Amino acid sequence: GFRLPHHWVWDGSAIAGDDGRYHLFASRWSRDFTMHPGWIFKSEIVRAVADRIEGPYAMAEVVLTERGAEYWDGRSVFNACIRCHAGTYLLFYTGTTYPFHAITPQNSMTEDDKYVVAQANKRIGLATARSIFGPWTRLDLPILPTRPGHFDNFLTSNPAPWVHADGSVLLVYKTR
Repeated sequence: GFRLPHHWVWDGSAIAGDDGRYHLFASRWSRDFTMHPGWIFKSEIVRAVADRIEGPYAMAEVVLTERGAEYWDGRSVFNACIRCHAGTYLLFYTGTTYPFHAITPQNSMTEDDKYVVAQANKRIGLATARSIFGPWTRLDLPILPTRPGHFDNFLTSNPAPWVHADGSVLLVYKTR
C-alpha cells in the first residue's frame, strides 16, 4: 500500500512504468483538515513508486496541486486515473475551484455553502506527459463540462476511462 503519516491518501491508480517500477497516482491532503470534506478544499495529486504493484509505495513527487481560483481546477484536484496510449501518459482527474479566501482546517469542517459551491464546480480534466516522470501538461478547460438540461448538469467527477487501441476513449463518470 501507500501511506503518508501526516496526510489522508485516497483513490490510488497504478500503472507499470517504462522503468520497470509501478507508479501510483493518488490524492492526498493534510490531516490538519478533516477527511470529509477536507478533500474537496485541499487535495492534490501525487506520484509514488514501488517495485511491486501491491507496494509498499514511496512518495516521489507532487504531480498536480492548486494553481489559483481563476482556473476550473485551481483549488483542488483528486480522483486520479492513469492510463498510457501511444507513448503518452494520460492522467484523468477531477478538479474544482471556488471563489472564497483560503480554506483553513477551522472553516472546512462541515458541508456548508462553501462545500456546495466546491462540489458544484467539480469537472473532469486531463493532464498529459511523454514520461511517467512528467512534465505534466494540464488543460485550461475540463474535458467533460456539465451539460445544462441533461442528467450531468450539476457536476462531473470520478473519471473511469477505457482507452481503445485507436485512441478513442469511453469515459464512465459520476454525476449528480
